[in-house]
Amino acid sequence: MNEMILLKKSRNLTKISQRRLAQKSGSSFRTIQLMESGKHNPRLSTLKKLSAAMGYPEKLIERRMDYIWKFPPESAQMIAEFIEEEGESTWKLHLMNFVDRFRMAEEKVNYISEMPTAKISARLSALIASSVETLCEESGIETPSWTLAFPPLKEPWFVAEVESLKALAVIESPVQFRKRNLFVLGNFLDRA
Repeated sequence: MNEMILLKKSRNLTKISQRRLAQKSGSSFRTIQLMESGKHNPRLSTLKKLSAAMGYPEKLIERRMDYIWKFPPESAQMIAEFIEEEGESTWKLHLMNFVDRFRMAEEKVNYISEMPTAKISARLSALIASSVETLCEESGIETPSWTLAFPPLKEPWFVAEVESLKALAVIESPVQFRKRNLFVLGNFLDRA
């Protein structure tokens, strides 16, 4: 489904209508409508034709699939991508899925090996970096060096956004969060 959102976004960026894309790619108009609505799963060959019709290099889809499949779906890199694509209001879902998967994973390094490069707010980038540092310490594994790329926020962010919890968050925040001017409750990464 995420690929279909990207298809529509790419089509709009290239300023090509569904009908024109269908003509240029040799696909049916209805197929493109169904794909963009998430009601049709296209073949890789169809995605290649659509990409070429929009002016993208032929091998781009293959490289993108290689990139996507390089990381677990809930890796730090991919959750940032999902947050960028689905909107910043979805960060709790994706971050907590990452926390759960990281804790269950045997090969934890696969979840944190690459720096998140998605265009998300400084707040959320710092939150992901601080969460990764905390989880690495908890697991006794080396923290990836990319976390150093995320500096402290200019203004403090109280993640709970509840006025009466601010003082408690200042006291309970792990150092990995405090150093970036982030304040969370001590149980922030705890899961039921």
